[in-house]
Amino acid sequence: MTPDEKWRLLKSGLKPVYSGLATDEAILKVRTKGLVSNTLRLYGYDPPAVIVGHHQFVDDNVNEVFRIKSGLDLSRRITGGGTILIDKDQIAVAAIARRSHIGSSLTIGELFERFSSAIVIGLRNLGVGASFRPKNDVVDVGGRKMAGTGVYEEDNTILYHSCVLMDFDASKMINVLKTPYEKLSDKVVYTGWCFQPIKSAEERITTIKKELGRKPSRDEVEKAIASGFEEALGITLEKGELTEEENKLTQELEGKYRSQSWIQMVKNPAESDAVVSRKTKGGLVNVHVSVFTEGSGIKSVTVVGDFFAYPPRGISDLESALKWTPINDVELRKIVFKLFDENLINIFRVTKEEFFSILMEAVSSAYSKRISVS
Repeated sequence: MTPDEKWRLLKSGLKPVYSGLATDEAILKVRTKGLVSNTLRLYGYDPPAVIVGHHQFVDDNVNEVFRIKSGLDLSRRITGGGTILIDKDQIAVAAIARRSHIGSSLTIGELFERFSSAIVIGLRNLGVGASFRPKNDVVDVGGRKMAGTGVYEEDNTILYHSCVLMDFDASKMINVLKTPYEKLSDKVVYTGWCFQPIKSAEERITTIKKELGRKPSRDEVEKAIASGFEEALGITLEKGELTEEENKLTQELEGKYRSQSWIQMVKNPAESDAVVSRKTKGGLVNVHVSVFTEGSGIKSVTVVGDFFAYPPRGISDLESALKWTPINDVELRKIVFKLFDENLINIFRVTKEEFFSILMEAVSSAYSKRISVS
């Protein structure tokens, strides 16, 4: 057995959202330095919390009135994807590993499938008929979602996130997450300050409890997931603890995950002249565009949504490159295609042509609006 085949297993119990997310990032950063081994961490969240994806605008995705009334915490994760409601009835999974130990040549899509196969095997070991569905879902035999996943890469080190549903509060999910409400609005009734009912959500989401007819213990599910990782990745897990450096860094990072500057990092471009939203294979992509009064050039571009983008600063670089540019489709195409071609930005399952199409639709709409009022 090579050293690469031994991974550390951490069972962290229930944690507040700020601590849970901070610990995952701390392990990632220490792993990039080569000071700890590849790690599988299994834990849960208590008190319950709402977590927005890295590129999402909070007010587009979270019913803040309901969240605050319900006493739910709020934070933002470093992985992309959509907003989730998470609590002690779900298993949070974090796998941190050097890319070379998983597969240096694997695409982001292949990384999703490789890691998620471990969740699939673990669920099957429990007796649940699970499978992987691109882009990033683990589903049952009827195609209902049982777990979402996310991937983030830093210095050739991968952080894989997953949230496995043992049980879930459908009513609370519908009311606090705006995106499910929009998808299911034909099945929802407003009762004064919240929405009912839940049938359509239950048709799209299932749980271990529902599939087995019983709710297994956290320990039983965690053991099954751990065995799934061992089988899928060909590794051996050895129980361990956080190092002194990881604990220290976790404490430092907790402040970040509590801070409004991080949680509200993605600002609402309220002054934008136009926004185009398109559902792509990679998720929802929203492009906000503002142009100068005379319509001579682009003032700003903001890109938000539940997509996955790489490298971490790629979206910021894309927005900066488009700022203060002339409204000229040839020049804009050069800018966008150059960034994509040089791998300065990669939006998973969104091609450069598709992104450029969304951008130009927003630019055209913004320009027309400005010209009409000038």
